Amino acid sequence: MNKTIRKLDGDQFRQLLIAGFRATIADKEYINKINVFPVADSDTGTNLAMTFEAILTTISDQSPPRIKLSDLLTKIANLAVDNARGNSGAIMAQYFEGLRASTEKRRKLNADQLATALTQAAQQSLAAMSTPVDGTLPTVLLAHATAWKQQSLIEDDLKTLFTFAYDEAKKALQRTTNQLPVLRQAGVVDAGAQGFVDLLAGMDEFIKNDCQHPHNPAAIKHNGKLPALVEHSSTSNADQHFESQTAYRFCTECVVAAENLDRPGLISALKNTDCDSLVVAGTTGKARVHLHTNNPAETFLLCEDFGQVLRQKADDMKRQHRLQAHKGKVAVVVDSAADLDADEMDRLHLHMVPVRLILGETEYLDKVSINPTDYYQKITASDAIPKTSQPPSGDFRRQFELLTSHGYQVLYVGLSALLSGTYQAAVTASRHFKEGQVFCLNSRSATTGEGLIATYAAEAADQGMELDQVVEVTRIIRQRTTAYALITDLSWGVRGGRIPPFALWLAQHLRISPLIRNSPAGELKVYNILVGRKNRFERFAGKIAKKLSHDRVYRIVIAHCDALANAKIIRRHLLSKHPGIYSCQIVEIGPAIGAHVGPGGVAIGIQDYIPPAELLQENADA
Repeated sequence: MNKTIRKLDGDQFRQLLIAGFRATIADKEYINKINVFPVADSDTGTNLAMTFEAILTTISDQSPPRIKLSDLLTKIANLAVDNARGNSGAIMAQYFEGLRASTEKRRKLNADQLATALTQAAQQSLAAMSTPVDGTLPTVLLAHATAWKQQSLIEDDLKTLFTFAYDEAKKALQRTTNQLPVLRQAGVVDAGAQGFVDLLAGMDEFIKNDCQHPHNPAAIKHNGKLPALVEHSSTSNADQHFESQTAYRFCTECVVAAENLDRPGLISALKNTDCDSLVVAGTTGKARVHLHTNNPAETFLLCEDFGQVLRQKADDMKRQHRLQAHKGKVAVVVDSAADLDADEMDRLHLHMVPVRLILGETEYLDKVSINPTDYYQKITASDAIPKTSQPPSGDFRRQFELLTSHGYQVLYVGLSALLSGTYQAAVTASRHFKEGQVFCLNSRSATTGEGLIATYAAEAADQGMELDQVVEVTRIIRQRTTAYALITDLSWGVRGGRIPPFALWLAQHLRISPLIRNSPAGELKVYNILVGRKNRFERFAGKIAKKLSHDRVYRIVIAHCDALANAKIIRRHLLSKHPGIYSCQIVEIGPAIGAHVGPGGVAIGIQDYIPPAELLQENADA
């Protein structure tokens, strides 16, 4: 179509963005592969895709055909701030806010007005960063806006301007390789900037296709080699490579909402914390905070001084980086209701999605933004009732996206579906993936039982088993794994609403302590009681020891709620009673379970252990 376009209305801009978002989303795997800055955690493509998908879903399916330009840009800016992921996602959120602010209530934009809007958007994205770096996404945003502004002085056809500015952005993208040493060393362009140029490529294809969305969008062509992110396959070398890039482990994000949000003050306060890669993107009433830190809790607590903190997340970049050294074809994910040894998680490349903890007005990420000891101290000192909340489905989807983008099939081993909606949230997230990419398995257990089952699955995956084999042996070992718990104070269960008050009265007056066990279906039920307080931990261990057969080998995990001395008593007793205990580790019960068990409680996970390869062969023979 040769018709000149001199003004752009809301629906035309919407169609352009739909085409652009689709192009970036389609190129996410390549963007992940070239992601070496600020940290080579290979998730920039996934983060941009999830940011754009949230916007695309709304403007594709819910926007009226003749939406006003101002309404469209307001909606996009709000969606971007709410759903931005990663450094580049936060920068793009500020870019869209700049577009919104500069266009105000205009119904249409001509070449000159678009030049002003693009320039202001690029400048705002740059200002959102605490330390702008040449050769990254804002550099290309600014180059694109500058090219548009200069050419708009002699050209008013928007179609011609789109193509010209797109070509200049591609040139700016190629220059990023030599602007940043880490990009030059890897021989790649900046990943975030690539995502923006992909967006422009989608727009350009839409314009050249007579402003029609193609049935099969053309694949974006790339020149140049892909980087060798980790030269050797060992975890130790991967860790060394990561630590040479950054001193910070957690990519931390949240949204801060307030009627009169002091964004400059928030930025200033965050700058004074120990962090880097700080980006604060925002609209009038809320801001998306992104930074890298070793202390996510400090970030969230500071943000509370400026408004309500929403949409918290803290991704472990070190663990993500280790994906380059991950053995096998299957990655195992678990939620934080599982209690297992941290060294085992690292050794077997287990990935965790945190449960949400709520105390009063404050929300925490279990085992990420608060540790068990600090949480128990807080709930003991507070009158507020501690509560737990399942992770949003989006948390699981983001984790699954990261792993599948690296070529792994995923097995999620979840908290019993009869105890929480956490497992169902993961199932919902898994439906976004192709068949065979993600499998969700109900552990039918909790705390140490869930942890042992997930550890076993990761062990099988680490030995190179296929997904169906890992699922097969994990289902079998699930039947050979039981979690037990001794509740020393029922008041915590009463406060959380899981135990009726009369049970507390009964336990206190009769001086009894209930013993809990998970049923085959995944319920937690009282199966016995201990009468009296004297030597109850030894007696609890004695009851467990009687269940162990001397011709079997067992793997045991003992978890405690601020009761290490009692956990050691149990461990010593079990080891003295059975010669065939394969391992017997002590860990802390995480706050997700500990909020209901309460300080002093102890859980024991018992697994009738047989190595995965032997179990697979034994099952085949049977």
